[in-house]
Amino acid sequence: SPVVREKARVSPFLQSWAPLQRKLPRSLKRLYKTAAKFNLKFDALALSKDVKEELPIWFHNGASSDLRRHNNTRNADCLRENHGVIKVGDVTNLINRNYICHSRRRNCACTPCKDDRSQGCNAPYKCQEEAIKILDCLNEKWDPRKEIAPTNPDLLPDERDKNVQALAEKEVLTFDPKVIMNGPSVDGYRIFCEDTSDTPAHQMVALDDEGEPSDETIFVGNSHKVNQDGEHISSGGIWYGQGDERNRTVRVPMDLASKESGKTAAVLYAIQNSPREASLHFKLD
Repeated sequence: SPVVREKARVSPFLQSWAPLQRKLPRSLKRLYKTAAKFNLKFDALALSKDVKEELPIWFHNGASSDLRRHNNTRNADCLRENHGVIKVGDVTNLINRNYICHSRRRNCACTPCKDDRSQGCNAPYKCQEEAIKILDCLNEKWDPRKEIAPTNPDLLPDERDKNVQALAEKEVLTFDPKVIMNGPSVDGYRIFCEDTSDTPAHQMVALDDEGEPSDETIFVGNSHKVNQDGEHISSGGIWYGQGDERNRTVRVPMDLASKESGKTAAVLYAIQNSPREASLHFKLD
């Protein structure tokens, strides 16, 4: 495996390196094995520019194999040691500076190059060009220069507040169609992951027969009881309307039965069996 400089190490879950488990404390070794067992990964559907820039640039999990040629070069060492480049945002800040009267010379008189030389960099223009090459290694989903414009609008702040109140009062909830993660980056971790995709998720709007955005209001019921043998039995129901063939009772496996699991199973079933682009409104019993 390639050498990973100390300053390049941020997190094995965000980068393409793994720690030597025999050198880890017992508690960290157990934690790391558990994460591997349940396939923990950073796997957000799509990321905002701010989140992309918070991720480590070296050994980036979302980069092409070309990044391997840049992780440990002389310029890479200079970028880490003299320019303080650790995150993706550090790279974008470096290349977006105001390079007025810049030239590809070691003694370039532009202000950014003067500043870099004062920090110990012998050839600022080479580090700037290396930074661009490194950023170009990032795949579309992870590149902060490529913004995602979702078709479905996210919920407005007042709509989110109404959802909190509606949940407490058992009223209609407005489904949040947002796929872009705005932060913090810790929200991007998932378990039971398969291979992550480097293509950002794209939202589409489902249209009804009249060409209008499709909305669904779904009523959700819950049932839970303990039989004479002491076994917990749970189920949930979804109801779209009188005589609707989509109305359904969803039974919960006995080992997962609880007071609220029927409702959870019913909502999950409704989501899985509705058009992916539809706006869903759940009314809880």
